[in-house]
Amino acid sequence: MTLRLRHPHVAHGFTLVELLISSALLTVLLLAGAATASLVRRAGMSQVGDSSLALALAMHALRRDIECATSVGPVSSLGVSMKVPDRTGDGNVDTIAYTWSGVAGAPLTRSINGGTPTAIVATLQSFAANADLTTLSVPSDDQPIPPSSQTVGSCIASSNLNAIPCSSNLWIAVAFSPSLPVDTKSWTLNSVRLSLCRNGPPDGTFAVQIRPTNGQVPTSTVLASITVSESSLGTSFADFTYSFTGLSGLSPTSPLAIVLLPISGNNVAKWQFTTSNAAVKPGDAMYQSSNSGSSWTLKPQQEPLFSVTGTPSASSPVTVSAQVVRIVRVSAEAIRGVTAAFEVEARGFGAASGSAMGAGASSP
Repeated sequence: MTLRLRHPHVAHGFTLVELLISSALLTVLLLAGAATASLVRRAGMSQVGDSSLALALAMHALRRDIECATSVGPVSSLGVSMKVPDRTGDGNVDTIAYTWSGVAGAPLTRSINGGTPTAIVATLQSFAANADLTTLSVPSDDQPIPPSSQTVGSCIASSNLNAIPCSSNLWIAVAFSPSLPVDTKSWTLNSVRLSLCRNGPPDGTFAVQIRPTNGQVPTSTVLASITVSESSLGTSFADFTYSFTGLSGLSPTSPLAIVLLPISGNNVAKWQFTTSNAAVKPGDAMYQSSNSGSSWTLKPQQEPLFSVTGTPSASSPVTVSAQVVRIVRVSAEAIRGVTAAFEVEARGFGAASGSAMGAGASSP
């Protein structure tokens, strides 16, 4: 029988070299992990910072444009549109639109006059805008044309002409009813034109007066008066225009009288008149007074040559009732945790409704 002896197993430890190599590898791994974590952390911080800055700048620009806008609207969850004073240098009002598609992750864009949108925030998770509305009476786009000076009365003739002298013993007047648009509420007399010449040597002055009438007859009230030197007239008949100021608020249905009377001297002027039935207008009348205007005598079928210009009163502005934007509130989130919001008054008070961004205005 053969007897075998078993030797017990002896465990061997790491050598010093192996320990040093292991330590070095572990250090390298730890350093690599720390660097990776730092890079990841820095990348996240950079992304948050960039998004926060972009969102802050975009919201500042949006608020500034609303404050400067002449009108705002529409306002919706898809953006805000507004009209602003000229931004492009062409002298015209410009339209600025801030738009979001409504899809999380899509950019917030800004465009001018429907041009190519520019992304001002690369990524938006949400966008909300609403407005407080109010109803105002605002001027309509269809406004009346401002009235201009026009002829409101005249007698013009080239046949059957005669002359009547104006002297201390004979005052002359013509009464006329103004011809004005049917909707005229009042009018302003601007000037009169008379066909005059000297009455002998130019030795005096005369007055051209505007007076109201009573049943076509000139009254003693003088609305306006201009003093004229006879030396300003010629020896032959010619048209002379005399302008008046302050003769406004005149009734469109009340006849007026142009009165010619001497101030100094005796025979101061001659006024040309016609007896042509075609030239004498119905409603107009020639009067003479031999007692300094105390009474007047009608001269039928006679009328001095004259022309009156005046300006009818302006028609009332056309207004319409419209809902307008008064207050705008906006909030947005770029990435998670990066948000911004503001509330601003729309100083332009523009129309709130519309479809420039595919949606009407929304109110809180």
